[in-house]
Amino acid sequence: ETEQRVLELRVMPINWNGVDCALVFFNDLSERLMVERLRRLDEYKDRVLSTVSHDFRTPLNIIIQIFNAAMTGQASPSETSLRTPTNGIVCLARDDIDLGYSTAS
Repeated sequence: ETEQRVLELRVMPINWNGVDCALVFFNDLSERLMVERLRRLDEYKDRVLSTVSHDFRTPLNIIIQIFNAAMTGQASPSETSLRTPTNGIVCLARDDIDLGYSTAS
């Protein structure tokens, strides 16, 4: 695989000992462009993770409230059949979201 480079070429006319010449400058922009691209990707990852975290937590919190209501007897008899150990699942999900978000920051 051939590595592609992005070069900036600048030409400056000069007079050297009475002779008109050109001074040519090459600047390799490949690394700078790669760093910029990685920075944009990192920002995109942060936005996606933030959105997913919010969109996941909202319904998860609603589910927690339903199960808590069922566990405390505040739910109807048909809803009490939904009793299940959600706290462990919720903690695991929150830990995953928090871990992912902390690595994004």
